[in-house]
Amino acid sequence: MRKIIKIILISILSLSLSGCSILSGFSSFFSNIKEEKMIAKIVSDNPIPDFEDRYYLSQLKDKDLAFVIIAYEGLMNFKEKIDINLTFDSQQRPLELLELIQYDCPEIYQFTTNGSTNVTFNWILSKDELVSMDITYLMNEEQYNLSYPVIQDKIQNLLNEIQSLNDFDKELYVYDYIVDTCSYNENTIHYSSPYGVLIEQEAACLGFSRTMQWILKEAGMDCITVGGYSKEKESGHAWNILKLEDEYYSLDLTADTNRKENNGYKMYLYFNVTDDFIRKDYQLQSSLFNVPETKGTKYNYYIYTDHYVYNHQDYQTKINALLSQTYLNQNKECVIQFENKETYLEVLSDISSIYSNWLMEMNLSFIPASFANVEEYNVIYFQFN
Repeated sequence: MRKIIKIILISILSLSLSGCSILSGFSSFFSNIKEEKMIAKIVSDNPIPDFEDRYYLSQLKDKDLAFVIIAYEGLMNFKEKIDINLTFDSQQRPLELLELIQYDCPEIYQFTTNGSTNVTFNWILSKDELVSMDITYLMNEEQYNLSYPVIQDKIQNLLNEIQSLNDFDKELYVYDYIVDTCSYNENTIHYSSPYGVLIEQEAACLGFSRTMQWILKEAGMDCITVGGYSKEKESGHAWNILKLEDEYYSLDLTADTNRKENNGYKMYLYFNVTDDFIRKDYQLQSSLFNVPETKGTKYNYYIYTDHYVYNHQDYQTKINALLSQTYLNQNKECVIQFENKETYLEVLSDISSIYSNWLMEMNLSFIPASFANVEEYNVIYFQFN
């Protein structure tokens, strides 16, 4: 009899545990259905302006898309706590999605993912559910509302100045504007945003690239911001990819903003270069950024402006022509790249004689000039003093 009772009790316990498992399964099933309905509603009501033109966000689907919609709306309304209530397989994913918002939405400059104190994620770990995010803003809503029209006016003024130019010259004009008016400083609060570039005129790589993206997209050009690391992975970095005609190019303003600060030289080393070129120094964060390969060469700065000396050309003749063009146009800077390392080294070793030959050809008395070079890229820079 006791055996029968024991068997019955064990059976009841087993059924009870099985029932709990079944109930848990049902609970999870209905929770998933509830989440899917919520996601569908959020996605259908997408309030993000110009969404189809957001390169990264427009590629997202389902839960990822729902998250960025909730986050975008919360950030633009300066919510200090943004309710999420979505489950994720990885706790890293929400931060990655916030980074995509930052890279795709330059108008969100009141917040940055750079810095560990700007966002706190509140999880229910047992459910892998992100309940909410606590946000620390770089400015309040009033400051944003005052600064946004100022930024828009600056952008519109630039658009007015470049509207008659071709796309290459538009890009070059905006590049020169940013490099010439903004200093490199990664220690300011707004170093990663267009506010830093256009208002404070101090920023770093992410600020430069987001500003370039914003202005060129307003000008009707395809331009995105991408992120990665220095070759040694000592620090993060950001640059642009843009499309001219049917080809893509990499563009990086940071080297010239640094160089202008240090010695006054602007060399356009990373102006419309290929992946192979830029990856000598930087590696794309490919796990986050799914971007086109940059293989275009036609609109490279040196090639398109004819400041490139090919192997078959007489370098003295080419240098004379470029220096004359610079002088007659009343410019002070001339930068030249050489296809061949040997030619570059030969010119560099005899730079004074080459410059003297040009003066004689132009029947000019001595004009003071300074020279600089970047050996890795076969570049020589002339500046009339």
